[in-house]
Amino acid sequence: MAPEFEMHHGQDNFNPSLVQDQAALSVGTHYSTSGDIITQARIWLQSVRQQIYQRVLRDFQFPANNPMSTKQAFHLATRAGGLALRRPDLGVIRVGAKADIAVFDGSAPGLLGWEDAITAVVLHSNIGHIKHVLVNGEWRKRDGQLYCALNETAVQGEFLKAAQAVRSFWSSVEEPVFEGEAPGTGALYRQIEKVDVVRGSLDGY
Repeated sequence: MAPEFEMHHGQDNFNPSLVQDQAALSVGTHYSTSGDIITQARIWLQSVRQQIYQRVLRDFQFPANNPMSTKQAFHLATRAGGLALRRPDLGVIRVGAKADIAVFDGSAPGLLGWEDAITAVVLHSNIGHIKHVLVNGEWRKRDGQLYCALNETAVQGEFLKAAQAVRSFWSSVEEPVFEGEAPGTGALYRQIEKVDVVRGSLDGY
């Protein structure tokens, strides 16, 4: 499940929430969304909560409890990912498991003072709060400094070349026209209403 990516493309996120015991969270792709799994956990948690709350509110009732805990979202972002790959040695801290560990700075604003560390990470952290990272027992980030075996400047240069090539390709491709019937579905395309945050005829597009 890649909530940010799927929302970006207009996909419904409710049905996947019915199979969370057999799923894990993912980023989807970096080209359209953020690249960190904690953001995906936060978006997923709140979107599932909202959809369940709405069912109660539509019946003119008030929710009396919270339908999904932060611990479940944390599980989907960590342990569930390893299980999805059939790798029980991933997403856990125990003897014999891969030593993949991220250490958050608990003294950072937003994380300071929380008793429940999982809730603090899921609801209040960002990637800037990650102080140390171990991957298979080797440092990849320490005291906020990235450890990279490759020349970082060279990697950035190659990435920018690749990005320019991708942009050039897609700028030359004719944009599709979404009219009539969507292929293989029997459903029609529909223009949806645009929203505006300022007065006037402009809509940001």
